[in-house]
Formats: sequence, structure tokens, C-alpha cells
Amino acid sequence: MKNLEGLVETIKDKINYISKTETIVGEAITVNDKTFFPLIKIRIGFGLSAVSWSGKKEDESDGKEEDIQGGGSGGGIKISPVAMVYMDKNDVKVLPLPKAKKGLSRILEKIPDLFEKIQRKKSQE
Repeated sequence: MKNLEGLVETIKDKINYISKTETIVGEAITVNDKTFFPLIKIRIGFGLSAVSWSGKKEDESDGKEEDIQGGGSGGGIKISPVAMVYMDKNDVKVLPLPKAKKGLSRILEKIPDLFEKIQRKKSQE
């Protein structure tokens, strides 16, 4: 069962690394005097199992009997940008990103349009 404990510890360490603040609040993007920070939603799931029982199996190579053990693990991660935080010297706003129907690439395509709309709105004020 030492292998299971090591596996759980490794998974925990990787989850802590993935979900650090810099991952959830992305790197700043500055355009003129305006700064944008992407906000990201992270979903993490994993499962693992291990079993060991006192039944015996015969090792064909040398005829010795050994304990029966088995195990497995699996996991997944989904990272989705959900909003942009907009800042300038006078204002701070959270701008939700539209929900993507085709995944991350569709959201990334909308970001330049979002910047243009913000600049147009600012110039009208």
C-alpha cells in the first residue's frame, strides 16, 4: 500500500500546483493605459483504487506463490476562461466572457472584439 500513499501524495501535490493563484487569475494584458486580467475556472477530478488480498497466485517463472495486488488511477482537468477584469486609472470592472459552444478556441476568438467594444465605449464617454 506504500505505492498508493505515494500516488495520493503525488496527485495532491500536482493539484496544488495546478490550482495556484497565478493559474486562476491569469497574467496581466496591458493595452494603452488599460489592464486586463483573465479569470479562469478550473475543474479537477480524479479517482484511484488499490486492492491487495491474501489469495495466492503462482509465479510461472519460478513456481513461487505471491500476494495478489492490483490498482489503477485516472483523472482529468478542464480549464475555462470565464471573465476578464478590466482596470484603468479610474475604473475596475469584471467583464463576463460569453459561454463557448465550441470550447476554448471560440472564447479566445472573442477577446479582440471584447477589447474593441470596451475601447469604443470608453471613447463615447
